Amino acid sequence: MASKRSKKRGSTKKKSQTKIVKPVISELNGFKLGEKIWYSTANGSIGFGKIDCFYPKDEHGPVVQVFDEINYGYRCGLLESASYDPPKGGKARLSRVKGREARDAVKKK
Repeated sequence: MASKRSKKRGSTKKKSQTKIVKPVISELNGFKLGEKIWYSTANGSIGFGKIDCFYPKDEHGPVVQVFDEINYGYRCGLLESASYDPPKGGKARLSRVKGREARDAVKKK
């Protein structure tokens, strides 16, 4: 009768995985993470929202990623087009969106 060979098994010890840590840029050109800014996107539309992160080495120039309250989603825009002051027609556009949100909230009740 043939004898059974034992299978070589690997170590049962859990292996820790190394996590890649990205350097976080908290401020760029006077803007800080978490601040609300107005900006224009690549196609020329107006956006308003909270700064999520910065991309200083983009091919088009320094870029800011924003969670947009007008267009609902993450958008990117050049940092040179960003400002704290609303552009012409910006406040009206934001109030239209906020009004639409309020009407939808009333309808759901």
